Amino acid sequence: EERFVVSTYGTGVRPKIETGISSAFRLWKGPGNIAIRNLEIQASGRNPESVEFAGWGQLSNPTGVSIGVDSNSVLLEGNTISYYGNNIIVISPNPHADIVIRKNHVHSAYSETAHSQGLFARYTSILLEENIFDHNGWSKQNPTGSQGSKDEGAATMFNHNIYLEGTRSSIIRNNIFSRASSIGM
Repeated sequence: EERFVVSTYGTGVRPKIETGISSAFRLWKGPGNIAIRNLEIQASGRNPESVEFAGWGQLSNPTGVSIGVDSNSVLLEGNTISYYGNNIIVISPNPHADIVIRKNHVHSAYSETAHSQGLFARYTSILLEENIFDHNGWSKQNPTGSQGSKDEGAATMFNHNIYLEGTRSSIIRNNIFSRASSIGM
């Protein structure tokens, strides 16, 4: 009956989860009443500035936090989520309810092979509040030789900080959207 919490407590540096070129959290097929709070979640093998960087052309397209089929009552709060193909995905054939994304820093999502967003949400009721969505949908503006391709995570008109589809009964307030590949929201 109580919320399942993945978090930390006390003082000091927040825990950092480095997933290389793999996905981090997949909430799928019915889990609900979950909170992921105060973590740093990074696809370290996709961070071009990391010693773990796998190299251009060698990258998979993982997701930081994937909220799937019938997952309701999910809270993402106070996290930093970065360098995934999509940092957060909320998707299901059935409408989600009670998805709260609050006070997160979501940045640097990009892909060499597919569309990329800081947040992609479909068929959901969502509270999106006091987040920073920055530099999502691209890694480099115009890498050498790319000219409109997705090479090295180049910016395209199809990648955004946030892409919402079929959302309803949602509240979006006091967020910062900056430096998106194409559209902030």
